[in-house]
Amino acid sequence: MKNSKLNFFYHSFKQVKPFYWFVFLFAIICLLNYECYIFTRTIENKFTRGINHVVVQIIYAYVTGVIFYYFIELYPKSRKKISTFTITNNSTFRINQKATQLISAVCDTVLKKGETCRVSHSEFNKACDNILITQNKVILNGQSITFHDFVVDCCDKISKNIDALMNYSDFFDHNWINHLSRANNLVHQLECGLTVAGPNSKLGLSSVNIWPLYFEAKKLLELSNEYSKDYRTIHTVQNPIGTGFYQNEFIETEYKGSFHF
Repeated sequence: MKNSKLNFFYHSFKQVKPFYWFVFLFAIICLLNYECYIFTRTIENKFTRGINHVVVQIIYAYVTGVIFYYFIELYPKSRKKISTFTITNNSTFRINQKATQLISAVCDTVLKKGETCRVSHSEFNKACDNILITQNKVILNGQSITFHDFVVDCCDKISKNIDALMNYSDFFDHNWINHLSRANNLVHQLECGLTVAGPNSKLGLSSVNIWPLYFEAKKLLELSNEYSKDYRTIHTVQNPIGTGFYQNEFIETEYKGSFHF
């Protein structure tokens, strides 16, 4: 228990930039010097006493503010952030899983390639042009459904997990919010495209959203893995139940080129 608390406090301290801790330590040294008279002033007059009094009050206010900020704001927020580890890990995995299923379903239906192959952007677009959303079928959970229903199901699952992550947006930086917003916008456009398209339309109308959605899902998974490096150890200490660590099934070789699946 003692080690877990020390580990948690160490992790909380890491959330503050070293420069601010350096300033805090410098302020403590200045206060010790003032109270203990380690280094005395060579010039003593009314002006220097006034300046000294103002500076000391500012330093006291700064030190007090840092201490209160750590125990009232930073410490509780860090505990909540650690508690969101499993939610972040699981939600990003499901987003990536569904985005991967969209790509795989197209490749399996049209390209008829094996589990390990290379697919370029142009090949994927051509494959989507050969899929009729209400005629071509996909096996999902042991049932045969149309591509239209399959895409709607994937979009619904991805949207729910994006919403789950957005509920904890206060704990994420701007990079997280940026990619979550992009993924959410792509899903929205994909759903709107299916609604506008007629029953005999092709999936090619939606390929412009499916392809970048995969890369946004992959980026979210990468962010989750980075998040895991910071919180996996501390989360294991707080909660001994193990959590999964998932890797993307696709290995990107070029962002604008092809990838493996």
